[in-house]
Amino acid sequence: MLTAAWGLLSGATPARLAAPRTLMLAVANLAATIIFIATGMVYWALCVPMLLGGIVGGISVRSSGW
Repeated sequence: MLTAAWGLLSGATPARLAAPRTLMLAVANLAATIIFIATGMVYWALCVPMLLGGIVGGISVRSSGW
Protein backbone atom coordinates (compact mmCIF):
# COMPACT_ATOMS: atom_id res chain seq x y z
CA MET A 1 0.00 0.00 0.00
CA LEU A 2 2.84 2.36 0.83
CA THR A 3 4.52 1.76 -2.51
CA ALA A 4 1.24 2.28 -4.35
CA ALA A 5 0.58 5.56 -2.54
CA TRP A 6 4.12 6.80 -3.23
CA GLY A 7 3.78 5.81 -6.87
CA LEU A 8 0.55 7.76 -7.23
CA LEU A 9 1.96 10.82 -5.51
CA SER A 10 5.36 10.89 -7.20
CA GLY A 11 4.67 9.23 -10.54
CA ALA A 12 7.63 6.88 -10.00
CA THR A 13 7.61 3.19 -10.87
CA PRO A 14 7.39 0.57 -8.12
CA ALA A 15 10.89 -0.66 -8.98
CA ARG A 16 12.28 2.82 -8.33
CA LEU A 17 10.53 2.99 -4.97
CA ALA A 18 11.73 -0.39 -3.66
CA ALA A 19 15.02 0.81 -2.15
CA PRO A 20 13.58 3.84 -0.28
CA ARG A 21 10.73 1.69 1.01
CA THR A 22 13.13 -0.95 2.31
CA LEU A 23 15.27 1.70 3.98
CA MET A 24 12.26 3.33 5.63
CA LEU A 25 10.97 -0.01 6.92
CA ALA A 26 14.42 -0.90 8.29
CA VAL A 27 14.62 2.43 10.16
CA ALA A 28 11.10 1.92 11.57
CA ASN A 29 12.00 -1.60 12.76
CA LEU A 30 15.22 -0.33 14.33
CA ALA A 31 13.32 2.40 16.18
CA ALA A 32 10.77 -0.12 17.46
CA THR A 33 13.56 -2.46 18.59
CA ILE A 34 15.30 0.32 20.51
CA ILE A 35 12.05 1.34 22.21
CA PHE A 36 11.19 -2.25 23.16
CA ILE A 37 14.64 -2.85 24.63
CA ALA A 38 14.83 0.53 26.41
CA THR A 39 11.45 0.10 28.07
CA GLY A 40 12.19 -3.44 29.22
CA MET A 41 9.53 -5.06 27.05
CA VAL A 42 11.95 -7.74 25.79
CA TYR A 43 11.93 -10.94 27.86
CA TRP A 44 15.40 -12.20 27.07
CA ALA A 45 14.75 -15.66 28.55
CA LEU A 46 12.09 -16.17 25.86
CA CYS A 47 13.83 -14.20 23.13
CA VAL A 48 17.01 -16.26 22.89
CA PRO A 49 15.33 -19.63 22.15
CA MET A 50 13.09 -17.98 19.54
CA LEU A 51 16.13 -16.35 17.95
CA LEU A 52 18.00 -19.64 17.81
CA GLY A 53 14.94 -21.43 16.40
CA GLY A 54 14.59 -18.80 13.69
CA ILE A 55 18.24 -19.13 12.72
CA VAL A 56 18.13 -22.93 12.63
CA GLY A 57 14.85 -22.89 10.69
CA GLY A 58 16.21 -20.41 8.18
CA ILE A 59 19.36 -22.41 7.62
CA SER A 60 17.46 -25.69 7.25
CA VAL A 61 14.99 -24.25 4.74
CA ARG A 62 17.74 -22.62 2.73
CA SER A 63 19.84 -25.79 2.64
CA SER A 64 16.83 -27.89 1.61
CA GLY A 65 16.28 -25.73 -1.47
CA TRP A 66 12.61 -25.17 -0.65
